[in-house]
Formats: sequence, C-alpha cells, structure tokens
Amino acid sequence: MYLIFDRFSVELFVNSGSQVFISAFYTPIETGGIEFEYGGTAIVDIGKYSIDLD
Repeated sequence: MYLIFDRFSVELFVNSGSQVFISAFYTPIETGGIEFEYGGTAIVDIGKYSIDLD
C-alpha cells in the first residue's frame, strides 16, 4: 500500500495500484507539515520527495 500526499490531494494505492483512492482537499499555504495519528501498532516507512519547479 502506498499513500501519497501533496498540498491539495491524497492518493492511496492498494495491491500494486490495482485499486486507487484519490481525494482533493484545501490546505492553507502556511501549513508547515503533516501529522499522522493511529490508535494501534503500525510499521511505517515515510519518505519525502521535493518537486523542482524550475
């Protein structure tokens, strides 16, 4: 399962992309990060990628 966030959307890819969920939302420009909360136990591998706009 892959979860991809950007400033205005989230994409969830399940089973190597055979199932996909996409949702759009508004994020204020001054937002400085993302928080994750979970009520149980989880193993998470998080990576951050930047996009060069030049």
